[in-house]
Amino acid sequence: KEYNPKHIFIMLGINGIAFQSKENFLTGYRQFVDAVKAQHPNAVIYLQSILPVTNKKQNSDSRFANSKINSYNEGIQALALEKNVYYLNVAEAFKDAYGNLPSNASSDGVHFGPAHYRLWIEYLKRHTVYTGEIPKEPVPPASPAQ
Repeated sequence: KEYNPKHIFIMLGINGIAFQSKENFLTGYRQFVDAVKAQHPNAVIYLQSILPVTNKKQNSDSRFANSKINSYNEGIQALALEKNVYYLNVAEAFKDAYGNLPSNASSDGVHFGPAHYRLWIEYLKRHTVYTGEIPKEPVPPASPAQ
């Protein structure tokens, strides 16, 4: 909260969906967004979708089924509308023809390497309202007037 960001990107969920009901997940998410908005009332806020997992991952652990992820993403999208913030469906940049993270993208079914992080950055560049320069380092808060 010490910084004064112009844009805030939030992505929560892949771990939470395994042990939280959708209702509890969205309640916590709602509280988090409220806190961020209170701390940074002038920032543009983006809620990002939960990313898909590979078919192998969802078949080996139903807690991470892509159909469940899609349902939670629908809740995040509704939350964004409710809170008057942006929703970014980043998942669409990662899904194969079957709605899964491609099997060659991840060794554990969830996490991926640099090539897919580049997809993510490219998606953000094309789907956000920010058109200025992205600072290389966080901008420290302004010093209080002396």
